[in-house]
Amino acid sequence: MNHRELVELILTTDETMKDNWMAYQNLITTFCSRDEKRFFAWLDHYSDKVHPLLQTVLETFRKLTPAIRNSFRTKLTNGFVEGINNKIKVIKRISFGYRSFVNFRTRIMICFTLTKKTAQPLVVG
Repeated sequence: MNHRELVELILTTDETMKDNWMAYQNLITTFCSRDEKRFFAWLDHYSDKVHPLLQTVLETFRKLTPAIRNSFRTKLTNGFVEGINNKIKVIKRISFGYRSFVNFRTRIMICFTLTKKTAQPLVVG
């Protein structure tokens, strides 16, 4: 039995499960297709027809409406900055501690292929 057959079997056994599944699929599809009007129309449509846990998710979506609208209008993300932060955390985790912040900062600069000239000591104070 493959995944699709398993989902169909589960959905035929419970009508409320099918309603929740369809709500989830409609919201995901409209979000991925970047259809703002349809997404919020589905949000209003399913507000009282789904399981209480899914209603909590829908309420969260309503609270975050301005941010969700912005995500529909632009393709910009903070993925680049998150990637840099992740790489720095990995360096920190595998470094076993540096004796000075300057050495740690220099290691980060080297990993990002910056020249030694740009990895000047940080002057504090």
